[in-house]
Amino acid sequence: MQSTLSSMHLRACLAAVLVAATSARPSGPSWKGIKAPTGDDRHKVQTSTSANYSSQPNYDVPYTLLARSGDKFGTATMGMIIDIDGKDIEVSNNPDFTSILQANGKLYSVTHFEQPSPGVAYFSELEQDAKGKLSIKTTAPLDFSKMGGLWIPCAGSVSPWGSHLGSEEYEPDARAFEAPANADKSFSTIKGLDYGTSGHMRFFKSNADTPASAKTAGFNPYMYGYAWETKISSEGKPITDKLWALGRQSYELIKVMPDQTTSYATDDGTDVIFTKFVADKRGDFSSGKLSCARFIQQSLPGGSASKFYAIVSWISMGSAKAADIKESLTNLNGTKVGAKFKDLFSVGTITPDGKGCVEKDFRLTKAGGLDAECLKVKKGFEAIASRLEKRRYAAYLGCTTEFRKWEGITYDPINHVLYTAISEVAKGMEGGSIPNDHINVKKESCGCVMRMGFNSKEDYSVAWITSELCGKAINATLFPELAKDNKCDLDGIASPDNVAMIPEYNQLIIGEDTSGHQNDVLWVKDFKTGKLTRIASTPYGSETTGPYWYPNVNGHSYITYVVQHPYGESDKEKADEAAAIAHGGADPKRGWIGYMGPLPAVDKVEGAASASAAAGLVFSSLLAVSIALLSF
Repeated sequence: MQSTLSSMHLRACLAAVLVAATSARPSGPSWKGIKAPTGDDRHKVQTSTSANYSSQPNYDVPYTLLARSGDKFGTATMGMIIDIDGKDIEVSNNPDFTSILQANGKLYSVTHFEQPSPGVAYFSELEQDAKGKLSIKTTAPLDFSKMGGLWIPCAGSVSPWGSHLGSEEYEPDARAFEAPANADKSFSTIKGLDYGTSGHMRFFKSNADTPASAKTAGFNPYMYGYAWETKISSEGKPITDKLWALGRQSYELIKVMPDQTTSYATDDGTDVIFTKFVADKRGDFSSGKLSCARFIQQSLPGGSASKFYAIVSWISMGSAKAADIKESLTNLNGTKVGAKFKDLFSVGTITPDGKGCVEKDFRLTKAGGLDAECLKVKKGFEAIASRLEKRRYAAYLGCTTEFRKWEGITYDPINHVLYTAISEVAKGMEGGSIPNDHINVKKESCGCVMRMGFNSKEDYSVAWITSELCGKAINATLFPELAKDNKCDLDGIASPDNVAMIPEYNQLIIGEDTSGHQNDVLWVKDFKTGKLTRIASTPYGSETTGPYWYPNVNGHSYITYVVQHPYGESDKEKADEAAAIAHGGADPKRGWIGYMGPLPAVDKVEGAASASAAAGLVFSSLLAVSIALLSF
């Protein structure tokens, strides 16, 4: 009974404080929502037809196209995948995050193309007309030739200093790559190497399909699974490097906090982690301290995901320099040989009951969707192991490795909270995990958006997490026809993917990557009214990737988002229908890169307004009281 009362108390506190903080902001637009698509609308890229601003009612909100996959810009082809020599391979229909960058008095953009492998990213110079319409002037692929190519670039963000921050998802498993028993097996048959590895070999102009042949071609699994940064020189040239000091994982994206030293990384997959990097210098990822999160659940074990909340503690993974990590890939400790998994860890034997290790000083771990392992880090190699085997090392230290499909993350500087998406609450999150069992909630296949916060307005170390909004299954009894194509309620979220805060208006953009809705949707949650509005939808088989908010770009605002792989993940046969060609062109499967807008400009919020900052402090205090009640 005490736990139930504490849960009710906490949620009442959270609601009251967020309402108080809302009053510090101007009224945002009231979006004219669109209906869940039916008929031919399922073949369209649809957006809200208008938004009502207090000073500008019925403001037109078009989806403005920047490019489709395969469009020509001079000699460059948008989305063309290239090899190590810059030669064409094929066009990708899988664009992902697209940024808007300002430098040297000009506008630029970087666009990810996630699949097929190898990945590619395009750097474009943009033009902006007097009414704010953007167009691509020139484009060219970024050069990753000295980094072994780009591996599955997923979502991204823009740093506070204006650089583009990209990602590499689903990193290849080095232990599986080095295992003698796997040397001559096809990548498609090896767990941890069965996604993207064979395709990536095309970057090396090779058709290698086994670890042995890939080694000969120059493939090193420790080259992949990093966040990366593109800066723009004074001459307007892109300067790109992987962020070696942050380590390898399945990056969805990283988000840098306003202090310009603290950043958070989300990890997409099964049995994944949440990490924090604190740079030694502002705006500089070349060295810093890494920590992994240990979640201490406060909500009832086995309870609804919509009631989940936990406090967060941090375990240090040590400091490292990017130069040292990069050097270890080819010259570990002066050996002139690159690091291997066997250099970093010894592997022991799991006990017959599966709950421990036979050998002394070995620790049972389970992370990254792989089988359980007994590991012991080799003395003197802790720093290298913490980066090259980031998730395994986090598990070795006792951090939480039970999350599933941890996707985008965004920051609200007024309420001083983060919002983040868990696309599916399942597997390790359902409890019973070995060796750790930190998270135990009921399965929610339609996913949740979580809110995370801090202990004070000056503090950027996450201290707690709670559910903000969860999807729910469709009622098949009431809606039997809709339930044939939709697993999740049409008036709620399904498999939330990336999220973007509009802090100036206290609204949250939520994108989907789902099989729960037949057509993926872009939502806006208005925290002032509590209303969830459907503002965009995409064609069959596609997803709404990389939504991002730009409040004032030379007097105009924009919401960027991309339509990835139309007719690609489902309903492939519908690409041949007349409506698909009518609305998507001769090849309706090409990806769409664009934005909603231009919209009216609003002054960017850099930090918490005093009233809202005070509310945030009250928020943290009430949270602490609520947690104390749980243990009373």
